Amino acid sequence: MLLFLLAGLSSCVSHRAIINAPACTDSLYLKLKSKPIDSMTTREYDYFRQKDQECAQAQQLQQANQATAGSATSTVIAVVVGVVVLVLAVSLFILFVA
Repeated sequence: MLLFLLAGLSSCVSHRAIINAPACTDSLYLKLKSKPIDSMTTREYDYFRQKDQECAQAQQLQQANQATAGSATSTVIAVVVGVVVLVLAVSLFILFVA
């Protein structure tokens, strides 16, 4: 039960980067992205560059969060398996010694 709760929480954390990345879905950015750079005005190009950098940073953060979430889930699984093995070992010890 605890494992499922922690796995669910870690997946929510990894999706937070998508929610907080408005630069990647900005309508003007998407419009400029399909426009040739040499036909952009200076202001358009500056805006495009800024949003492009913000989008790239958000994507890097998302990838880092996903890697961290996967690592955390693996750690939780290892701990839960270790606890289960320990409980079984103690139970068998008590059963055969008593």
